[in-house]
Amino acid sequence: MAGAQPTCSRCIMDSTVPGLRLDAQGACQLCHAHDRLDRAYFSGQDPDKKAAFLATIEKIKREGRGRPYDCILPLSGGGDSSWALVKAVELGLRPVAYHFDNGWVSDIGRQNLATMTSKLGVPLKTLSVPWEQLGDAFRACLEASIPEPCLPCLVAVFSLAYRAAEIEGLRTVIFSSSPLTEGIAPLGWSYVDGRYLESVVQAHGQPATLGAVRDFNRLRARNLLAGALVRRTRVIMLPLYLEWDEPRFKERLRSEYGWIDGGKHADCIYTPFRTQLIHDKFGFDLRRLGIAAQVRAGRISRARALAWFDDNPMVEDLENRERVLARLGMSAADYQRIMAAPPRSFRDYRTYYPLIRAMRPLIRQACKRGLLAEHVIDKFED
Repeated sequence: MAGAQPTCSRCIMDSTVPGLRLDAQGACQLCHAHDRLDRAYFSGQDPDKKAAFLATIEKIKREGRGRPYDCILPLSGGGDSSWALVKAVELGLRPVAYHFDNGWVSDIGRQNLATMTSKLGVPLKTLSVPWEQLGDAFRACLEASIPEPCLPCLVAVFSLAYRAAEIEGLRTVIFSSSPLTEGIAPLGWSYVDGRYLESVVQAHGQPATLGAVRDFNRLRARNLLAGALVRRTRVIMLPLYLEWDEPRFKERLRSEYGWIDGGKHADCIYTPFRTQLIHDKFGFDLRRLGIAAQVRAGRISRARALAWFDDNPMVEDLENRERVLARLGMSAADYQRIMAAPPRSFRDYRTYYPLIRAMRPLIRQACKRGLLAEHVIDKFED
């Protein structure tokens, strides 16, 4: 219908998603992407998929013989990464946990890091970037007026995971995130690649910051190709394969390990600042991603999800905003200036997006072989 505002009849995504497309039943393209991933990876009660997943786990164990560890597991102290650590140990893997200190780790996050690694007997190593440069990279993203104010952290988390694999001489990196549990971010809401960050920092950051970014960035084309083809780094997003019931696993984390539940993403004080900024400046609510994923998975009803937003309107935490701005060396006037600047996107900066579009068939095969994160191609599908 001309002029109609599209709203998915299955999940809760709406017209705030640029280019939202609905099929004849009213389901959006993100629901279809979810279903493709579910069919391809989630083992459920399928004996063949379970056997294939367990065979991969056994292969990781064999590759790790004679080494102190057999896989890298990035750990933030949040619920998903803490549960991934539990499951990795239960599967008989010997992970080494790597934590990226992004400068925003909360007290709860630090306590959970220590608690989980101590109780599970897993060594914890920390990688970081000097705050002078990392903080400037965060400021550059704010000045760039893009909807990815967390771009430095997103690039660094994946980059430093690959770097950890290089340091330890291991092939396998196990991530706790998954589009089946956290949702597939529409392209207009979130885009990440290494060239994008470098372009933003070059335009709005300091020269020393660009040097630091280039030093840690492993999300450049040549690094990804070297990881996939030379070191043959294997990326496994654990929640794609296993049942990932958040209320149930959080209860077990609390009761068995003394893990502290401060709410979603309580391990990072920048997250609520980012979520509010994006909502106010760009007009979409990142909280929809995870809840939409839960609806698609049948864990909650669509009606209940919509009611949750009615009961939980976006409320700005002014105290946290002041704390974040102070950490960045920015004023309230700086914040207002940034909020008033015209919105921009990754299309206003140099990125690998044209190359990714052209190489979709090859990237899809690399995803299927576990050489790239399993979901990276989905938001680029027509």
